[in-house]
Amino acid sequence: MKRKYFFWIMALCMALLVSVLPIYSDLPYPTLGEVFSKQQQVFELRDVQGTLVGFRLPQYLKETNVAGYHFHFITSDRKAGGHLLDGEFLDNVAEIDAVQDWEVTLPKHSSFAKAKLE
Repeated sequence: MKRKYFFWIMALCMALLVSVLPIYSDLPYPTLGEVFSKQQQVFELRDVQGTLVGFRLPQYLKETNVAGYHFHFITSDRKAGGHLLDGEFLDNVAEIDAVQDWEVTLPKHSSFAKAKLE
């Protein structure tokens, strides 16, 4: 599949497993791998209503972002949410958009200009 899709889903969730990562404001930033392996927090939400937003990207974009499906959830009261790892859903209403254009904006910060990227 070569197309990109964006999703917006209103859902009643029986159980969700979500993860969150800390926010870093001081340089040097840890690598994403370091953060996932050491500082990711995983927790469960039960019987909540909220919104899932996400995308499905084809494999040819795996070097620029996560290939496959990627979703985030936030409760209707905006008090809990995170990156979706697993879930059970009821009464979903979904909107799906096939995307033709995708713009990537690179940082203008000097540290990005000096970064050794492969």
